[in-house]
Amino acid sequence: AQEEREVVMKSLQYTACALLCSLIAVAANADFTTDRGAIRDWRPQDVVITFGQDFGEQPPFENVEQACLALTLAQFLRDPEKNGGNRYVNVSIFVRNEGVKLADPDVVTAVSDWQDSEEYPGQRKCKTPVGLYTLQQNLDGFLLGGSDLDLVNCPICWCAYKQFMDPEECANNYVVEDYPGTLQQEAIPMLLLGADKVIDF
Repeated sequence: AQEEREVVMKSLQYTACALLCSLIAVAANADFTTDRGAIRDWRPQDVVITFGQDFGEQPPFENVEQACLALTLAQFLRDPEKNGGNRYVNVSIFVRNEGVKLADPDVVTAVSDWQDSEEYPGQRKCKTPVGLYTLQQNLDGFLLGGSDLDLVNCPICWCAYKQFMDPEECANNYVVEDYPGTLQQEAIPMLLLGADKVIDF
C-alpha cells in the first residue's frame, strides 16, 4: 500500500509539473507571437529613480551617460505625450553614494563645460531622443518640469562626499540652493515607502 501511494504521489507530481510547463509554454507563445498592443497604466504613479554613479573628479568624466539616461527617462515617464497619456505620473530622482555629485552645482557646471567643448562638438553631450544636451540642460529640464521634491539628496552620502566629519557641521552646511528638494531629508522615507516603482541606476 505504501509503495502504491508513493507511485500515485510521483505520478501526481509529474502531472503537475507537465501541466505547469505547458501553461508556461502557452503564456510564452502568446507573449511572443501575438501583438496585444502597448502596455498602458492610467492609474496615478509615483516613480523613484535612484542614481549612485560617480562622475570622477576631473575630465574625462565617467558615467555621465548614466546620469543623462536617468534624467531623460525621468522626463519621458512624466510626460503624458510620451508615457501613453497618463497625466498623473510623479517622478523623483533620489541621489545617493557618489551620485550626490548630481546635486552639486559646481560639478554639474564642470561636466557641462567639458561636454560643451568646441573641440568635441556634440560628442560628449547627453544623447536624447529629442536632441543633444549638456548635463546642466538635461537636469534643468527635469527640475523645471516638476515639483519641489524632484531631486532628493541622501544627507549621509552628501556629508561623506563633502567630508564633513561632525554631524552638526554637516547639518549646518547641508545647503544646495540651486536645486529644489535636496534639503528635504524627511522626504526620503515617504519617497521610497510610497513609491509604486523604483528604478536604480
